[in-house]
Amino acid sequence: MRRAILIIAALTVLWSCEKMHDPKLHAGGYIEIHPELSKDASIDVMWEDGWRARWLVEWDESSRGPLGYSAPESYHMYFVPEENGKPVGQRDIPAGNSARLKLSYGYYGLMVYSNDYQLIRLEESPDGKSLKAMTGKDPYAALPDTLEGHDRLRNMPEQLFSTFDDDIYISPELKDYEYVEREGIWILRREELVMPRVYIYLLQAELLNDRDRIAGCGSSTMTGLAESTELFGVKSDDGGVAHQFPSFCQKKTIGGVEREFVAGRMITFGSAGQARNLCHLRLRYNNGGSRFMTFDVTDQVLRQPKGGVINIVINIDDYPLPDPDSDGGWDTTVGGWKREDHFTTI
Repeated sequence: MRRAILIIAALTVLWSCEKMHDPKLHAGGYIEIHPELSKDASIDVMWEDGWRARWLVEWDESSRGPLGYSAPESYHMYFVPEENGKPVGQRDIPAGNSARLKLSYGYYGLMVYSNDYQLIRLEESPDGKSLKAMTGKDPYAALPDTLEGHDRLRNMPEQLFSTFDDDIYISPELKDYEYVEREGIWILRREELVMPRVYIYLLQAELLNDRDRIAGCGSSTMTGLAESTELFGVKSDDGGVAHQFPSFCQKKTIGGVEREFVAGRMITFGSAGQARNLCHLRLRYNNGGSRFMTFDVTDQVLRQPKGGVINIVINIDDYPLPDPDSDGGWDTTVGGWKREDHFTTI
């Protein structure tokens, strides 16, 4: 009788599960497996309960993209044999599709990560025991040289999911598998949780006592962020880089009261150890002037290590009216600032 083994490695992207289909037991010391990966994802399991109640801004996904995580479109996977540590069975697999590969009997590690990104780069150590995800310098970002983080601006990473399991045993013995009589196959069940390796923070800065003085805002910047993350572990580096991210102004009536916000979405590898998380906002005034405002949000980031809503309250009365700019695009009160033409207006 011909025997088949089905390896079920449930590669769970948050809530979803997928299976490896129809491998056959071979006398030659290996089996053939068909891994298939999922497309489903959910943002709610990552952020703390109640974040939606604190997020008051209207977010238009058609123009600004998704607010939270979106389903990965493609994965890269490979197995690492215990005997020599050299990756085998490397495959790029579109989500929802499968691939075919052969594995000899023995112990393996399994690495899986999403690979539908452009700005992230991966660096593997010579011994194959480290795989770091990082980004390069952001060529379009700029800050006045008087502000912390101006020399550490890095591209924001795109979303990235991964998992690593270092204890997978491919056995030649049928007793190590579960027989499913209805289908006539033997099953090895594995469940791997594929987790986000980047975190999403939503900036929500409320403007008080504006009285039509604020015309719009420029990009916002967060400092004290991890430069990279290790895919073979859970630790992010203590690099202390900064990310600049698009922001916009919005007026919204809540409970019969018109309220005004500066909002934005930032993706990061996490916080960088002991570094302070400073948020630099740039507001544009109706007289043509502009001003940077800096707020320490370290405590909020520490309370929400996996992402969430960062709240700031700005009383416009606390800041004197800046001098008008010559053409509305320069901030003459700080040095080293470059021309910025992508203000959003209210």
